[in-house]
Amino acid sequence: MAKRIKFFATKKDMISVLSKLEEQISFDIDYIQCGKTDHKRYRMAKDIPGLGTLKEKHGEISFLIMRKDDEINTNQQGQVYQGENVCSLEFDPSGISEDETGLIHGMFAIM
Repeated sequence: MAKRIKFFATKKDMISVLSKLEEQISFDIDYIQCGKTDHKRYRMAKDIPGLGTLKEKHGEISFLIMRKDDEINTNQQGQVYQGENVCSLEFDPSGISEDETGLIHGMFAIM
């Protein structure tokens, strides 16, 4: 069963919280975008393009937060998902809607 924490945060809020995590844990982490086959890693939350902006809904973009040295497991199509990477934390960023009418919730989840 997955454990989830939903949150509302701006780009500045997310960078503030995640940068504290990046500084305080004893190992390096990476953010890997889910659903992609290129396995691009972002070392810091502030490096994630478009962080804090969503087009229309929660979960339209998500990342796995993993130890930098951990191997990325993929599905049969070569895509990254949390189900294949059980030692990861899923991070769905929160964000301002594209029409700037609201703040869409984000989520952290573990399996």
